[in-house]
Amino acid sequence: MENIFEVVQAIVIGLLVATFLLNTNRVLKAMELCRECLILLNKKALNKEEEFLKTLRIPIYSVIFKGYGIIKSDLTSAIECGSKLLVLLSDCDRKDERGKS
Repeated sequence: MENIFEVVQAIVIGLLVATFLLNTNRVLKAMELCRECLILLNKKALNKEEEFLKTLRIPIYSVIFKGYGIIKSDLTSAIECGSKLLVLLSDCDRKDERGKS
């Protein structure tokens, strides 16, 4: 999977499946799939400097964070995931603000 399009396609499909799993109460499987998407993104795509690739982390961390909210365990990991999500969202917001100026 060297083509960046294939990597993005695999991550998007993984997110769709993870969302389905989350919505059908298979939370741990959804979170595991999202972690695999993060590994794939980090290994294959983030060495590219394209901004949209970095924003793919937002929906991945969102599913993981929602999963922690559903299972209500491992508060430390939930806080860590929420913090990463908050940083990603604020970075995205700052880039939006710079683009509008």
